[in-house]
Amino acid sequence: MNKKQKIKITVVTPLHIGAGREKEWVYGVDYVTDKRMAYVLNLDKLDKNDLDKINDLVTLLEIKNAKELYKYLIENDLLTKISSREFKLPQISFSPIKTFLRGGIDCAPLIAGSSLKGAIRSVLFNQMREKEDNIRAVLGDLGDKDSNPDFMRFIQVGDIHMEDKTQLFNTVVFNLQKIQDMWQGGWKHAFKETDSGFKSGGFNTIYECLAPRQSGEGTLVFQNDLFEKECERKREQFTYPEKQQQLLDSGVVRLFEMINNATSEFLKKEHEFFTHFNQAQRTGEIIEHIECLQNLHADLKSQGACLLRMSAGSGFHSITGDVEEWKYPYNVKYINWKYKVPYNKSRKIVENGTKLQLMGFVKLELVKE
Repeated sequence: MNKKQKIKITVVTPLHIGAGREKEWVYGVDYVTDKRMAYVLNLDKLDKNDLDKINDLVTLLEIKNAKELYKYLIENDLLTKISSREFKLPQISFSPIKTFLRGGIDCAPLIAGSSLKGAIRSVLFNQMREKEDNIRAVLGDLGDKDSNPDFMRFIQVGDIHMEDKTQLFNTVVFNLQKIQDMWQGGWKHAFKETDSGFKSGGFNTIYECLAPRQSGEGTLVFQNDLFEKECERKREQFTYPEKQQQLLDSGVVRLFEMINNATSEFLKKEHEFFTHFNQAQRTGEIIEHIECLQNLHADLKSQGACLLRMSAGSGFHSITGDVEEWKYPYNVKYINWKYKVPYNKSRKIVENGTKLQLMGFVKLELVKE
């Protein structure tokens, strides 16, 4: 019998679900700034009395002159008229602002079921595999009829609509630098410029995020019946039918347990990474933050809930299920052992007020009917 369960998701650290590069806000085209405010523009909001100014605005947008555009909007009393959204700007950045996915009639922020399902898929790969390094060998491939059937089609994840209260958050990149033949922690300030000094601006990216404590509800459906029928027809093609059947039978209880196991491993490894590469300014704050997440994780586990990391900023290790890279010393994979060139080493760090944090952690809990 299929098992449908309602879950609640609560943001723990700033969460970003990307809307795609074509939806990003470009400075001087999609938004302008005034001191520490960002105004997202929408020319469709022009009323009939201002239509004569449309040619001037189009010209300014084409040349991407943000200062002249802002000046024109102020002089013609248009800024508030055509602003669709206003945000406090955490930091100056000339890179496009990464926008949050929106959907539905009201275009409210949306945690797509596919995004949550992707994070769950990485966890299942991490927890079910034994020696396999290929995710398709464990969970199957939807596009190849002759291979292991795609297990994820037996878990349906619904979209989660959130309240329209997004904020802008600044992010910086924690990187490694080589000093006197030793790799040390550092902050990236340009394409090939990393040192131990911390800077909020320069090589930073602004993300539109859901802030901590925002929440929404969705559903998970575990399709036990369909899985059993598929196993009857081609059980030999499933790599781990017993583990998969147990998950579908137990529903969120087993799923949350697997998520917590994966999160525990991930936090432990990240703590080891930042503890070893602790030479850069403010690294201690990141270590303290990870320890807070470890304490929260322990509390949630005891309550039957779980802590999951997903989406933007979650890094290479989370995205791939953390298979290969942690075999190497200090959680750094080397692409050339002779010259010790580190690979997959960068971490995206978000500034949440005055605190440095890892992005994208959410709490999942069962909603009892």
